[in-house]
Amino acid sequence: KENKPVSISVSDIENLLPEFTGDILQLPPMYSAVQKDGKRLYELARQGIEVEREKRSVNVSTLKLLDYDEASNTGKLLVSCSKGTYIRSLIDDIGAELGCGAVMTSLCRTSACGFTLENAITIEEAKELARLAEENGVLFTTAPDTFLGAWEQSSRKYLDDGIIGKPVTVHAQVTSHYEPETP
Repeated sequence: KENKPVSISVSDIENLLPEFTGDILQLPPMYSAVQKDGKRLYELARQGIEVEREKRSVNVSTLKLLDYDEASNTGKLLVSCSKGTYIRSLIDDIGAELGCGAVMTSLCRTSACGFTLENAITIEEAKELARLAEENGVLFTTAPDTFLGAWEQSSRKYLDDGIIGKPVTVHAQVTSHYEPETP
């Protein structure tokens, strides 16, 4: 693939972001938990199978460029969005519209389901709290380690199934690049 210099300015990006704000239609990526004919798309993608997908309505309530370095063509976005929004796809769509491509190089979910990073604890802290609770007579129906594992699995299921659907806010680091498709 051919690499070509990218010359995207802050104003190019800022002028484009309103087009991706509000209610938008988004095509779920093949590597997603969306189901098609009873199969998760990521299962099909791992087999090298690509299927037609329908665009879905999502809401991007906030989309701000927090930082952009024109020399390295990297930046950070602040995104507040509804459940079902694929940030990788959003960034890819923005890059395509800019004509240079874009890829997400990191993602930090700063809020979800009413929780923020400020009130988050580590798994180690949760295990210590569980140990202290057990020492002080708080009854668990299962061992704390098993409880935490089940909680993580259960939480992931609720998020994957869209049962918990509050808006999330993420910071995404974006790297612009250009790789034209080969015919």
